Amino acid sequence: MNTPQPNRLVAQASASALGQLRQLPSTTELTDDDVESIYADGYALAEAGRHEEAFERVTLAAAFRPQNLRYLRGRAVLLSKAGRFSEAMTVYRALDAFEPCRPDNLFGMVEAALGMNLRKLAANLLQQYVAWAERATPKAAELAKARALLEMLSKGADDASR
Repeated sequence: MNTPQPNRLVAQASASALGQLRQLPSTTELTDDDVESIYADGYALAEAGRHEEAFERVTLAAAFRPQNLRYLRGRAVLLSKAGRFSEAMTVYRALDAFEPCRPDNLFGMVEAALGMNLRKLAANLLQQYVAWAERATPKAAELAKARALLEMLSKGADDASR
């Protein structure tokens, strides 16, 4: 029987985070600015394409300030970039509970659903957003993006049924 191996990225992030924690004076002494600096380092690493290192930093920031939804959103983005769509979906759903119908959460869930080859779920999420957006006053660009993605998914479904 094969024993599942822990995800390499998670293992590295955990080991690195523990090493970083040991170098800090005390986790209780971290100010919001300290945690923001950790997140900013992660963001810069992500911008440079160094996603594994970025994941370490963003995960560390999210662990210190789990109430900061921006840190959690950054973690979800990096999970998607690592192809860990199921985990990303879990984080995006939690974010959506705190911030219903926020476009970047919605598009993150759509990306995760498509990454898991769940086209119907992606289409359903987009349909729900479009229905909400037509009653609300969203930014026109976000509504147009949702409609365009929905149309693309519908055409793909039509092509697949032929």
